[in-house]
Amino acid sequence: MIGKLIFVSSVMNAGKTARLIQLNFDFKRIGKRTMVIKPSQDTRDNKIKSRNGLEADCEMIHSTEELKRYNFNSVDILFIDESQFLTTDEVNYLRQLSMSLPITIYCFGLKSDFMGNLFEGSKRLIEICDKNEELSTLCLCGEEAVMNLKYDNTTGDVMKNGDVVECGGDDMYMPVCYRHWLVSNISEIDNYSK
Repeated sequence: MIGKLIFVSSVMNAGKTARLIQLNFDFKRIGKRTMVIKPSQDTRDNKIKSRNGLEADCEMIHSTEELKRYNFNSVDILFIDESQFLTTDEVNYLRQLSMSLPITIYCFGLKSDFMGNLFEGSKRLIEICDKNEELSTLCLCGEEAVMNLKYDNTTGDVMKNGDVVECGGDDMYMPVCYRHWLVSNISEIDNYSK
């Protein structure tokens, strides 16, 4: 029996981490052995935290070599949060792992950055995963959000370049439809109010 590699992606605020935590709970409840990890680019701490208040302990992965040193023989379900930060080599290793062990690997992450470009890990996951599941949320206008918008929280000006890896959230990013991703200031977004 072989495992599976599943990519669960979305824009920000769609409930990826809440879904991961709930699935982890559900699998543990039925006796599955689970493990939760995340790449060290998410520097917040050794926990994954959902905006709705749920949280779970996790292991931090600092390198491909560290990932490869883990013994996954006693794990039935592996959850990876912030999988957009994985490297191509790490995703390739996870694919190989899912084919050599009876382990199901769930990778949860953003599909693209605020400039509209696929993250390296997300791109590779889309290319080689067994299943690509997208979670959805809404733009302030009510349309489906498909982009991550980054803005200056003082001026409201939209940013289209800069550091891609910047952990944080609600005070500088928002999920938007493509039409509102094109605005130059967040005050231009339908139904926006400070």
